[in-house]
Amino acid sequence: MIDTSGGRAGRLWQYLFMTAALLTAEMTLAAPATTQDGDVNAGQASAAAPAVAPALPTAAKAGNSIYRCMLDGVPTWQQQPCHQGDAPVALDDSLTVVPAAQRGPADLEEDATAERLEREKQRTLAARQESQRQYRIRSAIDDGYLVEGMSESQAVSLLGKPSDVSETIADNQSCRLLSWWGDVRVQFCNDEAVSITATQRD
Repeated sequence: MIDTSGGRAGRLWQYLFMTAALLTAEMTLAAPATTQDGDVNAGQASAAAPAVAPALPTAAKAGNSIYRCMLDGVPTWQQQPCHQGDAPVALDDSLTVVPAAQRGPADLEEDATAERLEREKQRTLAARQESQRQYRIRSAIDDGYLVEGMSESQAVSLLGKPSDVSETIADNQSCRLLSWWGDVRVQFCNDEAVSITATQRD
């Protein structure tokens, strides 16, 4: 047994012994209490948790996206992103619809202008096509031959009185078939030549 009652060596051994005892006591106090099964004591685990936790919406516990926003300087929690502009209309927990911008008088006036320009374009195109058709017919009359689009009177003035006239049906409408000398046959529907057939003589 070590003598610690006197002398420099005895005081040194006494100091070392007391230091070791203090270290052992601190380690014992720092270790968490355990149950028989080795689980950490529930009371000590609760003490380690934060003292104050923010109150989150129920959706946060389900793992959904939660946004921390500032409303009039007060922090709030919501499922939609902050500052979306137009207020969303909530349909359910997973779908929101942002209202579309309402059309004003300027938009309606623009649509009316576009429709008017389209009608004018179609009228101009139809007038151009009719002008080209009339020019082609006049040129044919001047040169002495038949073309589709001629009227019955124009064909008669060009070839004379037909040798045969008969009634026909084409596209569910009544038409006239005029023949000249058995060589030229022209079908007129709505007083317009739609078919011209010429038989070439040997």
